[in-house]
Amino acid sequence: MQQRVETLNLAPTIETGVLQQLILAIYLEWVATRCSGTEQRRRLTALSAQKLAPLRASDHPIQALDPTQRTEIEQVASDCANLFQR
Repeated sequence: MQQRVETLNLAPTIETGVLQQLILAIYLEWVATRCSGTEQRRRLTALSAQKLAPLRASDHPIQALDPTQRTEIEQVASDCANLFQR
């Protein structure tokens, strides 16, 4: 995962957010969609949202990037989260 994220050449703050929050949030959302229990699904979705909240705050450096770059970051993070699913 580290190598995939490093290919994006991100500022350290953004890279840390991707590695420690975004990938985990995407993975938790994926797991939530596959849970059979409503309460567990709700809990995982809330935890995913909690991890995403700081990254979506207007003052986070990731928000200063252009939308195309943010989309690329999310795609790489999604690819990394998929590594856990296998």
